[in-house]
Amino acid sequence: MDHLDACLDLVFARNPAARVVVAADTLDALTRALEGFQRLGLTDVDVAQIALTQTPGLGKTSRMTAQDPVWVGSGEGENCEIE
Repeated sequence: MDHLDACLDLVFARNPAARVVVAADTLDALTRALEGFQRLGLTDVDVAQIALTQTPGLGKTSRMTAQDPVWVGSGEGENCEIE
């Protein structure tokens, strides 16, 4: 069990109907969060990606240069079963 699983278990042990939001900076972290959501049977699960883009000048034109994306996942509990 990693830290994320431990945090999710603690939240839902205290409030089985809680809604959680997780910010993930890697696909591995997003996958772990979604696996935790599934393990707990969360509903209304949603994921969005946000990214910051800079526009460095290239002469008379500008180019959008993507920076590191972040994924935001959320889910809601309904009588979660903590193992």
